[in-house]
Amino acid sequence: MDERLLDAICERLKPSLYTECTYVLREVDPVDEMLFIIHGRLESVTTNGGRSGFFNRGFLKEGDFCG
Repeated sequence: MDERLLDAICERLKPSLYTECTYVLREVDPVDEMLFIIHGRLESVTTNGGRSGFFNRGFLKEGDFCG
């Protein structure tokens, strides 16, 4: 990646702190950001819009990202 592009991206990053049992996003919310996990872990749970019989769960850890 071009260094100028990387610098421009880094300038726009905003740190956020979430405590245990905090909802970051809900399944029906639009996603308009990326999350970079730098400490701790994030649990991701989806039911595919409430579809009966569908459940998916995963964990993101330090160094992972989503969005």
